[in-house]
Amino acid sequence: MEDQKLREALEELNAEIARVEKVDSPEDRALLADLEQHIKALLDEEDEKESHGSLRVRLEKSVLHFEEKHPDLTLAIGKALDIVSGAGI
Repeated sequence: MEDQKLREALEELNAEIARVEKVDSPEDRALLADLEQHIKALLDEEDEKESHGSLRVRLEKSVLHFEEKHPDLTLAIGKALDIVSGAGI
């Protein structure tokens, strides 16, 4: 991953996911687990080309899903989404 800002935003988002203590539904848990796994793969530079395309979709879905229950998580997702969008990914 070449873009340092994106890397930092993803690391911040990954840390925020780890801080989420209460997850109300299996859907919430699955969405967080999927996002966390995807972020870790990007940070480890696994499947980088394939992963970037689906990252934006995952972030958009996550921000809409968690905006009411987890505002700090939503802010971190939004920051990463802004960087991804700005990079044209």
